[in-house]
Amino acid sequence: MSDTNATLSGRIALLEATLLEKERTGEALRDSEKRYRRLFESAKDGILILDADTGKVVDVNPFLLHLLGYSYEALYGKHIWELGVFKDIAASKEAFTILQDNEYIRYDDLPLETIVGQPIAVEFVSNVYFVDSSKVIQCNIRDISARKQAEDRQLESYRKIKELNRRLAEMEETEKRTLSAILHDDFGQNLTSLSMSLNLAKLQLNGQTKGNANLRLDDAISLVEKLGDQLHTIISDLRPTVLDNFGIFAALKWYSQQCKLRTGVDVIISGDTFEDRLPLQTEIIIYRIIQEAVSNAIKHAGTSCVELSASKKEMLRFTITDNGKGFDIEKKSDMGGRTGLGLDIMQERAESIEGSLSITSAPGRGTKVILEVPYTI
Repeated sequence: MSDTNATLSGRIALLEATLLEKERTGEALRDSEKRYRRLFESAKDGILILDADTGKVVDVNPFLLHLLGYSYEALYGKHIWELGVFKDIAASKEAFTILQDNEYIRYDDLPLETIVGQPIAVEFVSNVYFVDSSKVIQCNIRDISARKQAEDRQLESYRKIKELNRRLAEMEETEKRTLSAILHDDFGQNLTSLSMSLNLAKLQLNGQTKGNANLRLDDAISLVEKLGDQLHTIISDLRPTVLDNFGIFAALKWYSQQCKLRTGVDVIISGDTFEDRLPLQTEIIIYRIIQEAVSNAIKHAGTSCVELSASKKEMLRFTITDNGKGFDIEKKSDMGGRTGLGLDIMQERAESIEGSLSITSAPGRGTKVILEVPYTI
């Protein structure tokens, strides 16, 4: 009898231990499910769970619902290829078949749409795994729209820089051709005339031909002076020495005088000045931007007057205003030939010294260009 009781007691103890183990296993499983659910609910990527046999949605996390703008009820129980949001998955049914066979599929850049039709770019990765005895498909969906936009902006920036470099090279060649023409037509012709006058004076002094040698020498002196003026103009256009020696404000005053002499257009300078020098490279870029703005106003806008004012507040500000015909800002061009690339080059130059450039204009209303530059670069 005692053996029977012992056996029964042992069986009871074993049953209790088994039940306790099952209870512990159940608790562990429930804890695991709770942890999974917390991760699923709080994940910052979209998660979509599909039945691996049917392709129907069996679960979807809040992040994906918020990203796409759908309710849980609108997605639950639907085949993935029935959902308009996933219409851009190439051949969805075929892709689902591939996923069933390979148990993995990935799209690095998949275009989707929200419920209101707003396009978004996502990274889409699907895996097949077992839950108990059933196969499910987990789709992880990461919004990469911001990254794509940054990449697109970077590509556009590269394209713009490439185009600007091409335009700068073209402008440099144009300037070389212009300088070559000046040297050939004006400088070269005057040198030829000077040579002829000096040779004629030599013949007259030697008695080999009649005439007044002093008059020929006077002509030669006049030509030398003219050549000197032309050479000074060429050098000043290439790089005004007043800018190197006295700074931006002195250079702008000199430039306004040159504009009046060459074109008859008044360039009126007003506002604040200061004696402190900016870095020379900064002053050169400021000068080139203002030179371009004034030149555009004179050449293309048909202006009769350009106003250039300077002010010192939080930034050093230069404002160039003309009363010309203006142009369409959106098109960045007008009938005079002013091009968007020229304005873009001005903008790039301003940004290179941590400044900013703004342009306001309208047909028939003139143009205002505002350049702002920090005091210290």
